[in-house]
Amino acid sequence: MFNLRHITIKKKLVLMQVFTSVIVLGLCFIVFVITHINDYKERKAQSMLSLSQVIATNSISAIQFEDADAAKRILADLREVSPDVLNAAILDQQNTLFAEYKKDGADTFMFDIHALVGHQATYTSDNLFICNKITDNNDTLGTICIRTELAELKNIKNKQYDIAAVILVIGVGLAFLIALLVQPYISRRLLHLVGVMRQVGK
Repeated sequence: MFNLRHITIKKKLVLMQVFTSVIVLGLCFIVFVITHINDYKERKAQSMLSLSQVIATNSISAIQFEDADAAKRILADLREVSPDVLNAAILDQQNTLFAEYKKDGADTFMFDIHALVGHQATYTSDNLFICNKITDNNDTLGTICIRTELAELKNIKNKQYDIAAVILVIGVGLAFLIALLVQPYISRRLLHLVGVMRQVGK
């Protein structure tokens, strides 16, 4: 079993410095990753909210004239404009499905409008949900709902973890090297004091 009591003072000082460096590196990286992910989520949400606003504006006439085919054509443009959108739906004033879009290969999805009301952007582990009102002269005509996959976020996380592993290995190596170089200056006085105490004890 590993016992620190059997380790010399020099080695203990080296281990303390390396351990401290690893903790500091780990905390800094955690803050960096969380900040980076939150920034991405905010940018993605703003981008999809802007897209939903454009769709809402273009859908006003289709809803007013009850032209579901025109609304479907508007949603179909998502295939080219934003390929990461899995599902989209336009709901009327009664929250009844008016037109919908499904990406090729995606699952059929029913939006829970009651869960999305009041939350323009809602995240799950895999998706971003956007809910935006369709209005004309302050009159609410319906709602546009969008479900977007977050495959890019997964790639960002995986890349960050890979970077973390490399930085941690390099950081531990540098911390160990620096600790070996600095340790004699730190331990010299301490070892001298220990030697004097041993002599006094004898």
